Amino acid sequence: MAGRLLPPFAKEEGPIVKTYRMLMAQILSEVTGRDQEYVNQVIDLIDIAHPGKRREIAISDEEYEAKLAEMRREKAGILNWLLAGAAKAKARGLS
Repeated sequence: MAGRLLPPFAKEEGPIVKTYRMLMAQILSEVTGRDQEYVNQVIDLIDIAHPGKRREIAISDEEYEAKLAEMRREKAGILNWLLAGAAKAKARGLS
């Protein structure tokens, strides 16, 4: 199961198969305080602007939890990265 490319939020028989996209949505939701529906809409826009990213690769529950714990330790840095990106976008006239 891990390492396979799956459509968004794919399910196999049994539990939900976790993907890098789900990991990204979870941490961005936690960092920004936005609900995951909103975050997933933003990720959809990122995917349109930057096609070819392989966020739908399945990962094991253990890898998901380990990476999520690591990202949670880096929440302040992730928030600073988001704020810097927003400032650059604003300076370019994007909203």
